[in-house]
Amino acid sequence: MANQQNLKISGMLNQHEFIERYVFTKQRVMNGFTRPDLAFLLGRIPNDVADYEHFGAHVKMSYQDHEVMAAVFKKLAPTTPIFQARANDIDISNDKRMIRGTVLETDAQRVYDFIHPWKIKGEDKPITIVEELDRDMTQDAMIRAFVEEHLAQLKAQGCFEHGCTALFLYQQLSGLICKSWQPLFLKILRVSIYARIHAQEIRVHQVNGQTIYKTKP
Repeated sequence: MANQQNLKISGMLNQHEFIERYVFTKQRVMNGFTRPDLAFLLGRIPNDVADYEHFGAHVKMSYQDHEVMAAVFKKLAPTTPIFQARANDIDISNDKRMIRGTVLETDAQRVYDFIHPWKIKGEDKPITIVEELDRDMTQDAMIRAFVEEHLAQLKAQGCFEHGCTALFLYQQLSGLICKSWQPLFLKILRVSIYARIHAQEIRVHQVNGQTIYKTKP
C-alpha cells in the first residue's frame, strides 16, 4: 500500500500575502523544483520552503530570494486568483483572514487544497495545486557521474577556494547538461555538496546574507 500523509495547515494572511505564497508554490511546482532543492538554491535550511508554503509566519522571502527564483524559474508566473477586494465599498484586501488548507501527500503526488474567505468572480472557490513527485531513478547514475565530473573540474579551477553559491554551481552545470536532466540534477548536486561538507572538504560561510561554499576558512 502506498504511503500517504494528510497535513492540515492554517495561517492569518491578507490577500497579497496569500497570493505571494500561492505564486511561489505554483512556480516551484511548474518549474520542477523540489522543496529541498529550492531551499539549497536559496541558501536556506531545508524546512524553510515547506514552512513558507504552509503559511509559517516566521518565514519571509527576501529580495535576494526573488532574484534567485527569477534566475532559475524558466516558466512564467501563473495567473493569480482575482479576489473580491472590496466589501460595502471598503478595501478588504489588506485585512488578515484565516486561511485553512490540507496537503495530501502520496508517493506519487502532493495535493494542496486551500480554503480562503474571499470570493472569486462572486463565488466561493477553493484553490488546488497538484505536484507530481515521481522520479525516473534510471537516469540518476548517469547524472551523478556528470555532476561529480564537473564539480571536480570546478574545484581544479579554484572556484571553491574563492567560494561558490549554490546558484553559481547550478548555473554552471545547467549550461552544460542535457535538457531532459533539468532540473533533476539539482538533487544530486545538493547531496554531493552536503556530502563534501560532511567530509569537511567544504565549509559553509555566510557572506552578505549569502550562503557560500568554500574549501578554505
